[in-house]
Formats: sequence, structure tokens, C-alpha cells
Amino acid sequence: MAWFEEYSQVNQATASPDRRGPTSQTLWFPPATGTLKLNVDGEFLSSIQYGGTGGVLRNDQGDFIAAFSYRAESVLSPLHAELLALKYGLDFLHAMNVTKVVMETDCLVAVQAINSSTEDLSELGALIHDIKGLVGVVGDVTVGFTPRQANRVAHRLASYSFDSNIHLDWFGHALEFVLDALMYDHYRI
Repeated sequence: MAWFEEYSQVNQATASPDRRGPTSQTLWFPPATGTLKLNVDGEFLSSIQYGGTGGVLRNDQGDFIAAFSYRAESVLSPLHAELLALKYGLDFLHAMNVTKVVMETDCLVAVQAINSSTEDLSELGALIHDIKGLVGVVGDVTVGFTPRQANRVAHRLASYSFDSNIHLDWFGHALEFVLDALMYDHYRI
């Protein structure tokens, strides 16, 4: 039933009263001045034994800083893929010495699990515990939810990892396959 609750909350959060165009809730917004934002996403197909993860780091002007696209082996569920994207994103930030960041994912259940003060006893509890620990190690990190429409670039990066069997990182310049989505976000700030 948790999937239905997430589905309902996402659809309520992105509903547009007049249906003429995207609302502010469906657009990517830059973080506060002096803060970076890392959008992450996880991909999962039940027919294969691996998932995909991706993330894009941007500054308070919406400019591209860096991105990653990693394949994740032995993924059990869509939630597992989303949690791995958060973990890999935190590892990515730690390696780059980024200490003040807003992280966003389009998986509300993952956000709730990470922000919960109670211990998770599910099969993904150890991963959730690890992610909570990494949040503390990285520094000033806020983990929040964003609708999928505002997470396009991370979604493309996660999808891209299905075609690649290596960890890919980009710094300074984005690859062509995400440029249009980056520009779409950037010019709507």
C-alpha cells in the first residue's frame, strides 16, 4: 500500500488547478545563495538484475557543476535503486568536498526514510542507516522531495547508466544528451 500512498502524494503535489501549463511545483528551482543542489534518481526494471543511478550537481544560478551515472548491481526494487542513488550522490559530494547542499529525489518514500528519526527494520534498513551516516559526514545536507518533472536531468542520467557498465562522472561540462534538459531548467528560473 506504500506505493499507492506515494503515488497519491506525488499526484496531489503536482496537480495543476488550471491545466494550462506547468506550475511552480513542476519546475526545477535553484538552491539558496551559496548552496549547491544535487538532484538524484534511481531506475529499476524487474526483468534485469541491475539498476541505474544518476545525479546532477548545480549551483545557485542553475549552472552545471558535475554529474554522475552509475550502474548498480543486484537491485531489489525501485526504492532500492532510489536509495542507492542517494548513497552514491552522498559519496560523490564527499569526494568533491561539498559540504553545503540540498539533495532532491522524486521518491517520497526514500526521503521519508532518510529524514525519519526511527530505525528502519526493513530489508533496506542497513542502507538507510548508511545514508543517514553519510549525511552527517558530508556536512550541511538537506534531503527533500521534488516531483519527477523537476528531476528530468537526474532521470536521464540514471537511464543512461543502463547502457553503460562503468561509473561515469562529468565535471564542468555536461554531455550532450542532458543539455536540453539542463537548458529547459535553467531558462525557467
